[in-house]
Amino acid sequence: MLGRNPWLGVEIRHLAALSAIERTGSFRGAADDLGYVQSAVSQQIARLEQVIGSRLVERSRGNSSVALTRAGEVVLVHADSLFKLLRVAQADLRRLSDPAGNVLRLGAYESAATNLLPRVLERLGDRIPLPHVEAEELGSSDAEARRLEDGELDACFVHLPVPAGPFDHQILMEERFVLLVAADSVLARRSEPPTLDEIATLPLIASPAWRVMPRIEAALGAAGVSPNVVARSPFNGAIHALVAAGVGVCVMPTLAVDPAHTATTALEIGDPPAPAQVALYWHRDRLCAGLDQLRVAAAVVCAELADDGALSLVG
Repeated sequence: MLGRNPWLGVEIRHLAALSAIERTGSFRGAADDLGYVQSAVSQQIARLEQVIGSRLVERSRGNSSVALTRAGEVVLVHADSLFKLLRVAQADLRRLSDPAGNVLRLGAYESAATNLLPRVLERLGDRIPLPHVEAEELGSSDAEARRLEDGELDACFVHLPVPAGPFDHQILMEERFVLLVAADSVLARRSEPPTLDEIATLPLIASPAWRVMPRIEAALGAAGVSPNVVARSPFNGAIHALVAAGVGVCVMPTLAVDPAHTATTALEIGDPPAPAQVALYWHRDRLCAGLDQLRVAAAVVCAELADDGALSLVG
C-alpha cells in the first residue's frame, strides 16, 4: 500500500544535500553551498540512506572528499528530474500571481520574429485577450532550452531539431532555400536557376546565427568545392546590404528574404538543399494559458504562407 511505502519519507532537502555533495565533493562543501552546518548535511544523508535502504555516499577515513555510490548516482538522476519539476511549478505559480495574468513570453529566431511572429500574434489577438506579449530573438539552443525549463519563456519558434529535454513540439511548415543576389547582377537576368555546383564557386555570405547554416554549407560542400565564404553576419539586414553591394551571394531560408529590399532579389535554386522544418516547441509540463490558441494561430498563419507559394506546409 502507498501509505506503507518508506520512500514517502524522502524529503526534498535530503535530495538537495545529496546533490550538493556530488557538486562539491565533500560534506563541508555541501554545507557551505546550502548554508547549513556540516552535521545537518550528515544527518540528512543518513536519514535518506535509512529511508531508501542503500548507501548513497562513499566515505573514506582520513579523507575529507567523498563520492556517490552507484546507488547514489541513480537516486541523483531522478532527483534532478524532481528539481526541474519544482522549477516548473514555481514558474506556474509566478504566473498565477502575475498582475498581467496571461502574458505570453515567446522566443523566435530573427526571420520568424520578423516575418512570422507578427502575423501569428495578430491572429491570436483576435481570439484571446492578451495584455501584452513579450517576444525576443533567440540566442543559443542550450540557453533557450534552459529558459523554457525555468519558465522564463513559454514557447519558441525554431528550426528543427529542438534541443533534448522535457519538450513537445509542433512542426508548422517547411522553409525552402533560395539564392539572394544583387538585383542588377548577371545571375538575376538568367533564365535558368543556378545549381549548387555553380553557387559553390561564387563568393558567399553566411550567417553564424542561422541554425540551418551547417546544412547549407554541407550541401555546397557536397559539390566537391570548398565553399568560398567571403563574409559572415548574424544580421539579415546586413546580409542583404552585402549582397546588394556585390560582395557575394547568399543561400538563405525563405523567411530571411526581405521583399522590401529592392536592391536584391531571391532566385530559385536548381537543386536546393532539403527544406528546413520550422516548429514551435514548449515545456510539456508547464500550465501555460494561451498555448493551445498560439499553436492553432501559428498553424493557420503558416498555412496561409504556404498558399502564397513561398513556403510549403508539412503534411
